[in-house]
Amino acid sequence: MRKITIAAAALAVALAGCNGAGGAAGADSAKTSKTEKEDAADASDKDGSETDSKPAKKSASAGGGKWDIDTHECSAMADSGDTAIKIQQTDSSLKISFAPDWAADADESGELTVSGAQMAFEKTDGQGHDWLVVTSPNDEPGGVRDIIANAQTIKISYTGESVTQTHSFSLKGSNGVIDKLLKCAGL
Repeated sequence: MRKITIAAAALAVALAGCNGAGGAAGADSAKTSKTEKEDAADASDKDGSETDSKPAKKSASAGGGKWDIDTHECSAMADSGDTAIKIQQTDSSLKISFAPDWAADADESGELTVSGAQMAFEKTDGQGHDWLVVTSPNDEPGGVRDIIANAQTIKISYTGESVTQTHSFSLKGSNGVIDKLLKCAGL
């Protein structure tokens, strides 16, 4: 669809140039084509490819945090490009997925520490990131759930094969996000 818009914009520019002296119709076409070009440029990402539409609903969270909330899977993600954090609430658990820039080098034989507590994790990939996923059952009070809801940052540390990596993630606005995800999951 966007390719058609870009082609239409180019055609409008070409037709505007055919009006010779640039009468009112040509000027209006030029204005319209410039707007369409700007819209098309805004719709493309930095490498020029089209952006994928996704079911996520943008949320301007309180506290300055930028969380994308997806009400279809009751999840929220804050993505800064190189790193990301994703929270997903189900009827039985809370999954927190961390994507530090070094996650591709981690393997499940290493140890993951989340805000000082050692956690079991699994490694997955998707949405352009390698993820380290921690699951916290809903009937387990405190722990990671309280950190996500109440802290300003969360620090993770991975130790494996004589290498230790750490990363801190901002949790601005996460308290409101947790409330929305609980409602989404019917809890």
